[in-house]
Amino acid sequence: KRKGKMKKRKSEPRQGEDGHDSLSKKTKKKRVKHDNDDAASSTDKTKKKNADPKPVNFPHQFILAPMVGASELAFRLLCRRYGAQLAYTPMMSAQKFASDEKYRNEEFQTCAQDRPLVCHFAA
Repeated sequence: KRKGKMKKRKSEPRQGEDGHDSLSKKTKKKRVKHDNDDAASSTDKTKKKNADPKPVNFPHQFILAPMVGASELAFRLLCRRYGAQLAYTPMMSAQKFASDEKYRNEEFQTCAQDRPLVCHFAA
């Protein structure tokens, strides 16, 4: 058993994951403030360039984005049933689509209910 008061150990500087000393709270606050000032000044410049943007009238509110392995006709029709107003086909090779009828028939499937539709091509 130890009697008396325990000695205080000198605290070692804290180290981050990269092995460097961690920053004090004051330094971190200064850095955050400086970063925010930079972000604000860059957005001010952008606002000046686009001071009077023209509104875009786009009639579609719910758009089904193109997804790998999930943009086939059956899924597009299901999404349209639940409110999708515009859909994309799966990505197709533009060169194969233009030259190969078999490829067109296999890859490009649609019907009258599948409108409006954006055909998604890769060059």
